[in-house]
Amino acid sequence: MLAILPFVGKKITGLGVAQWIWGCFLVPFISIILWLTIGHIIVIGSGVFGKRVAVENLIRNINIYKSEQKREAPFLLNERWKVSPSSKLDYIDVSTDGTIQKGDQLRFYVSVGSDGGCNSVEHLFTFYTMTKHPNILQTEGKKIAFRSMGKLRVSDIKLVFSTDHLMLPGHMVMVSSGLYDLDKHIGFLRKHKHHDVKLKYVYADWEKKEGWEASEYFDILENSWSLNGVDVALNKAKQMCLKIEETVSLLKK
Repeated sequence: MLAILPFVGKKITGLGVAQWIWGCFLVPFISIILWLTIGHIIVIGSGVFGKRVAVENLIRNINIYKSEQKREAPFLLNERWKVSPSSKLDYIDVSTDGTIQKGDQLRFYVSVGSDGGCNSVEHLFTFYTMTKHPNILQTEGKKIAFRSMGKLRVSDIKLVFSTDHLMLPGHMVMVSSGLYDLDKHIGFLRKHKHHDVKLKYVYADWEKKEGWEASEYFDILENSWSLNGVDVALNKAKQMCLKIEETVSLLKK
């Protein structure tokens, strides 16, 4: 009854009816929808904020780790061991520069989320070459033979890419020596002062043992990396990996 009082004694017009509908029904309805939307955004925002806090805590832990590294093991800085998580947080990268060719690196990837308690590590090293062999990109996925630590070894060429975009006229070749149990591999590396490599042969066909001399693809065939402090660096990487896995586990809850 009260809703029609504004029209008592007045001429009813289309504009008046529209204003009445707007004021009595649409404005309250829009207000309710608006507040419900704001409430929903607040709830979602709270969840995102909670995850952001967890990520911030992870970053804080990584920063704390870096400070502890310099305080507890300053020789890591002297030996130029670098320990850092990958951009996707799927592995921890441990690396150091070569003593013959500085741009080449000895690397270890400690896998995150591999269901191995952060105890899986991939052993790699890189060789930069300016030879520019026309078929060098085709060596990716092939096997390469080299002498290292007193033995002739064979590993896989994991990646080959041009370095022209880095203003370096040549190619970078990454070799993977395989996956290892981290604790056992640390024990193996402790027995050596240096990781020396002398490239010998690139296989076109591993089964037939056919291929090329490494000198056809590489202008520098040797490099060496100091292993001083590698055990500390890898153990630090393992601790960082465990912290990431712990944080990821909390985010999934």
